Amino acid sequence: MNLLPVSRTVALLVMALLLSACAGKGLRGHEPFVTLNNLSLEGQEIELDLGLRNVNALPIKLAQIEFSLNVNETPLAVYSAASQASISANGTENLRFRIPSTEDGRAALESLDQGQINNISYLLEGEITDQEGIKMILFRDGYLYRVPGRPGRFR
Repeated sequence: MNLLPVSRTVALLVMALLLSACAGKGLRGHEPFVTLNNLSLEGQEIELDLGLRNVNALPIKLAQIEFSLNVNETPLAVYSAASQASISANGTENLRFRIPSTEDGRAALESLDQGQINNISYLLEGEITDQEGIKMILFRDGYLYRVPGRPGRFR
């Protein structure tokens, strides 16, 4: 009886097990990528559409979301509330918020809306907490522009 083929088979199985331990399990624990899809003035409030892209291999099930939004370094709105949204693995979820806004922040947006300036800088900072209590940072900055033909709307 020849033991060489059996020992090769065992060696190959051991190597396969060791190599499978090195295989990637996908991304985990990374913050979602935030996009500001739309912002509109609605009286004393703003309506904000945010996109949250989950780059992880597991879904993010939200328990809490909080953030602040500034325009031209002027506070515009603050939001904090429980959430039951879920962002699927490697997916995107669009969330819409209707939030009371500050007078100074609205004035800055109105100057953009009236064409007095061409764009306005914004900064969105905050965090989400998932159902396991893990906190993840939300961050996005950039510039807002008027949406042509749609008064009070910005992207």
